[in-house]
Amino acid sequence: MLNAIRRRVITPSGVIAVAALVFAMAGAAWAAGGLTKSQEKQVVKIAKKYAGKPGAPGAQGPVGPAGKDGANGSNGAPGAPGDAGKSVVLGAATAGECPGSNPSGGTTLEVEGSGAKKKVCNGKEGKEGSPWTAGGVLPSQKTETGTWAASLVELEPGQTYGLAPLSFSIPIQEGAVPSANVVKFQTATASEKENCEDESHAGAAGPNNPEAKPGYLCIYFGTELAAEGISATISSVNQPGIGGPGPGVAGAVLEVTGTGQGSAAGSFAVTAP
Repeated sequence: MLNAIRRRVITPSGVIAVAALVFAMAGAAWAAGGLTKSQEKQVVKIAKKYAGKPGAPGAQGPVGPAGKDGANGSNGAPGAPGDAGKSVVLGAATAGECPGSNPSGGTTLEVEGSGAKKKVCNGKEGKEGSPWTAGGVLPSQKTETGTWAASLVELEPGQTYGLAPLSFSIPIQEGAVPSANVVKFQTATASEKENCEDESHAGAAGPNNPEAKPGYLCIYFGTELAAEGISATISSVNQPGIGGPGPGVAGAVLEVTGTGQGSAAGSFAVTAP
């Protein structure tokens, strides 16, 4: 029976009644001079025991309106002026400052007031760029080399003929075209070889080291296949033909003849006068 009464008392309405009674007692006690420590603990314990659980979080509210833009800040004060820049002062470099220059001397550069000069000298005498300036001509006593090859075909019974271009990458100056001195270097005479063996070059002259003295074009045979009795002459690129004019400013044509079909190849060297 007592348990039944307890079950009836501990109901939501009962919890409220108990809490009201506790607070009423607490209020009376406070009015009379306050609760004791023991009473305070009992009140807190009863309140915790019968307190309800926290409810579920509510739905998120709508986004509030955007705030107004703040006022623009005031402009800052102008900065102090910077230091004045320095100019570059140009001057002339003497021949002593630029030995071997051609023309003599050069140019000096100095940051204004620094007292430190940098010199830019003209090119040294006798030194050309490599390669030489495009559109120019082969300088005096300078050599250029190249290779050639010709296939011999039969034009008449037993007689074969072929052409090999000799192109000068750097043209020869007009009026200074070299002589076509040596054809088939290996069988040339001593005087012909003399014009092709340049003592200023390293190593012996030959197909892999073609040489020519100033004012000469020298032809070197490297290989001869099948055909026999091969010989060659130099003709102009404008008028090819056996025994025609010699080389021109842009090159020449090597005319190769022999007996039987075959081929020949080699190299050449040309040196400006």
